[in-house]
Amino acid sequence: MGGAADDADRITVLSQGRIHFDGTTHGFLGNAPADTPGSRRAEAAYTALTLQG
Repeated sequence: MGGAADDADRITVLSQGRIHFDGTTHGFLGNAPADTPGSRRAEAAYTALTLQG
């Protein structure tokens, strides 16, 4: 486990000092609503995660 390839596909979302998500890029983008255009998926995923409380 571990290694450069694994580390490159890892995202941690922090907001106000709290971790909201720690996982793969695919898992992160999966938090965006299904109908979100590709160009807005990262923003939508971040918003969804940080609004979950």
